Amino acid sequence: MLCVILAIAAFTDLKYRKIPNWIDVLLGIYAVFFSTAKASERMAGFVLTAGIMYFLLIATGKIKGGDVKYLSLCAAAIGLKAFVQVLALACLFAVFWCVIRREKSVPLAFVMMLGYVLERIWKL
Repeated sequence: MLCVILAIAAFTDLKYRKIPNWIDVLLGIYAVFFSTAKASERMAGFVLTAGIMYFLLIATGKIKGGDVKYLSLCAAAIGLKAFVQVLALACLFAVFWCVIRREKSVPLAFVMMLGYVLERIWKL
């Protein structure tokens, strides 16, 4: 179910460079009712990610509020430990994206989905 939500987010982010609020709502519902991560992992993921991303938003102005919501809810959905791994893989995909496409901005939901899929495959 999470893969479907992330795939829809990736598609809309690639096409429109925007993640609709209803996707964030679905991520929140998944995080609260369907996630298999421990509650403490989900809460830590949400709080730490939201705090760090909000600080970066204020400090740099490079991250938008929608990115903060999306990343925080992704962290809540999969838990802090898995989120750190997914984010590291997503950063690698983002670097490849920038080099290959010669762009400075990256569709966040797309690289996060790639990171999540690779992290899940890696765990098998």
